[in-house]
Amino acid sequence: MNCPDLPALQGLRSMALRIFKAALRSADPDPLVRRLLSVRGRTVLVDGVPLPLGGKGRVILLAAGKAAAAMARAAVEQLDSLSVDGLVVVREPCGVPLSLPTLSAGHPLPDDRSVDAALRMLELAGSAASGDLVLCLFSGGASAMLTAPAPPLQLEHLRHTTDLLMRSGAGIGGINCVRKHLSSIKGGLLARSAEPAALATLLLSDVVGDRPEVIASGPTVPDPSTFDLALEVLDDFGLRSLVLRPVLDRLLAGAAGTIEETPGPGHPCFRRAVTRVAGSNLHALEGAAAEALKLGCRVLVRKEPVTGEARSAAPLLLSAFLSETAGNSSSPLCCLSGGETTVTLPSSHGLGGRNMELALAAAPLLSGYPAAVLLSAGTDGSDGPTSATGAISDSETMNRAARAGLDQLGTLQIHDAFHFFEALDDLVVSGPTGTNVMDLQILLAATGTEK
Repeated sequence: MNCPDLPALQGLRSMALRIFKAALRSADPDPLVRRLLSVRGRTVLVDGVPLPLGGKGRVILLAAGKAAAAMARAAVEQLDSLSVDGLVVVREPCGVPLSLPTLSAGHPLPDDRSVDAALRMLELAGSAASGDLVLCLFSGGASAMLTAPAPPLQLEHLRHTTDLLMRSGAGIGGINCVRKHLSSIKGGLLARSAEPAALATLLLSDVVGDRPEVIASGPTVPDPSTFDLALEVLDDFGLRSLVLRPVLDRLLAGAAGTIEETPGPGHPCFRRAVTRVAGSNLHALEGAAAEALKLGCRVLVRKEPVTGEARSAAPLLLSAFLSETAGNSSSPLCCLSGGETTVTLPSSHGLGGRNMELALAAAPLLSGYPAAVLLSAGTDGSDGPTSATGAISDSETMNRAARAGLDQLGTLQIHDAFHFFEALDDLVVSGPTGTNVMDLQILLAATGTEK
């Protein structure tokens, strides 16, 4: 095993943090919303598509998610010449006052505030007339923040189901497929409430593939999923026998055709609808790459999103990267990737998140290199139910862990990465970032050295 180059490691760690901050700036929803939204007289243009207001028409702005405050603030300023009403739903008070009513709601599990926010949003959408424009701004987190249980379901049924799905290792597409079929607002149902008004939706994507029907559980876009598919998700992860009986009864009734499906492609409520993805993980990667080049790095950007179990993704990610570190170049190598992994949790487990788990799984693979660093972090400022957004692992992590009496493998087995990295002072803590475009992995290595 090579001896770690401690001065080089410190420099790479500093570079990784600078690159991460640059990525967050590039994913700032404010300029991304402004780029797509403008006004000409009494016509709102969404990515150049004209949506004229009627004689007494108004704009009803509905925003929800981790980036809702920034998105709403930018939109209101762009629409300054028009009358704008609406509602903004955020995870926690956003600090800067908005001109629109603002509510806080539960996340990652919905709470009573989530139900109140969803019902108020449905009421506002339902008040829209044919000359109005309903402008929706959604980002990750809105699925939990807007929770309207489909009768006769109650909040407790949706909380229990959401918790089961999140622990199961299911991807966000599967989770949201089930949630849409237990809801009165998700899966295009908010769009149905907004008829006959024009409808525009700007999205900040936190899902692999940037699929509008998955982002925020698609309240205003056609839903191609079905009750049958929701049941398949439960079966794939062994959850059919674990969900509460009213949840299963609804899904079975829907699959049998006794409950109307969510509005799909071709439904008339989408005839006057415009939907655009305003920002995504690509924007963060572009900002990170530009900063890495500015810092003198050779840059590789992984095209394929990083998905699957976090601990399994780590060796796949590092194997391709570390094979590139040999050579004579004097420039550090920077490999950038993005995506969203999963963590399957047992009933008893420690504290952490998918980014910390990925960084923990990577630590032994980095230990044989004199100077290699991995930063894995969420762009929203939080990783799992913790105060950190991710963690940094490097060539010295295993040595420092041994000196501190920490067991990397044992910690990984009980999913307690937060306390492992907290003890090493290697957590990445940013606080709420105001954006949410999945996760980033920043790998840096001094080149010209081999294991």
